[in-house]
Amino acid sequence: MVNPNWAKHVKDYNRVLGKSKVQILMFNGVPCGDLGVINAYIVNNPTNKANLWELLKGEISRRGAWILCGDLNMVEQKEDKLSQYEKIIIEKKLISWGALKVALD
Repeated sequence: MVNPNWAKHVKDYNRVLGKSKVQILMFNGVPCGDLGVINAYIVNNPTNKANLWELLKGEISRRGAWILCGDLNMVEQKEDKLSQYEKIIIEKKLISWGALKVALD
């Protein structure tokens, strides 16, 4: 739930991402510069995650700072994941995740 005074700053992607929930809150002109906050709960589906990272990368501009928080259900190192299914499609997810991290830098 978002305070009505802040609602105009929130982009809600719940409908676009199915069961995953993502909100983007942008603070413009704060003392440290523009600040974006991404709060996410991502369902554990590798294909949806890769699509989400691509979507978020497109939303993030190079100006300002970004904070990404929430439950991302993300494993960065292949060795940390035991599922054979994950190992088959993990490359696309990791490439998309890496591109999102670059966009956040």
